[in-house]
Amino acid sequence: MAGHFILNNILRSDLDDAQTHSATWGNIQHAEVGWTEQSRKVLVRALNSQSIPGDPEPHNRAGLPPHRYLQWDKTNGDPDAIARWLSGLRADWVDKMKLLRPTGDGLGLTGLCSDAQAAWAAGKINGAISAQFAQGHSLILEIYHLGGKEMA
Repeated sequence: MAGHFILNNILRSDLDDAQTHSATWGNIQHAEVGWTEQSRKVLVRALNSQSIPGDPEPHNRAGLPPHRYLQWDKTNGDPDAIARWLSGLRADWVDKMKLLRPTGDGLGLTGLCSDAQAAWAAGKINGAISAQFAQGHSLILEIYHLGGKEMA
């Protein structure tokens, strides 16, 4: 699985707020990899849009450190209310320097719907996340740190 976006860190208060607005917080992924010197290097390379070395096709992301997914799905909650909330969201993570779509080989993020892609390309973060939810039927954030601490 992969997210539509990567958020390296989310504040606990922002996570709690997202969950009150119908987001689900997934189980830990890649726990067996752990946080090692190598997995940290893989994450840094991925976040900097560099290829992930040693990750052959089909880019299974096996070297990434533990992370979780925060997901909004149109089948969970009131979709119109969630879309409105996302379009006006002013959380710490709604920032072009924090919410990322790295492009290096090996990461393989989930593709955006066309309206979300256009909004993202225009620097309209709220437009991108709300369009992805509204038209793509889900929005998934891949998160590696919670409150500045490595996901475990």
